[in-house]
Amino acid sequence: MSSERYERGTRVREEVLGQEYSPTEGADAKLIAAYDAMSTEVAWADVWSRPELPLKTRSLLAIAFLAALDRREQLRVHVKGAIRTGNSKVEIAEVLMQSAIYCGFPVASNCFKLAQEVFDEMGI
Repeated sequence: MSSERYERGTRVREEVLGQEYSPTEGADAKLIAAYDAMSTEVAWADVWSRPELPLKTRSLLAIAFLAALDRREQLRVHVKGAIRTGNSKVEIAEVLMQSAIYCGFPVASNCFKLAQEVFDEMGI
């Protein structure tokens, strides 16, 4: 892929999640190419790139939505992204605290454990 949209989306994704993150890791590149293009262009170039909210805020929103959906693998990725975009552990914890009210205490408990694992891995 070499469209301007794809390149912009790739830049934003790398800014948030780092260059080491691959949305299609372990997948057959040919099989998943259309999905990769769509997710990069729509999610990262069209939505994450919008100037109305900073990446820092979008990262916290991603954490809240992933907590609500109990998507732990993606939550792990976005907790790292939230740190990369300038959020503190306290800000992330506050989002998870509020998620307990709307998503349930068991979900929030799992998310807190996961976030602590990520913080430990990152040495923060």
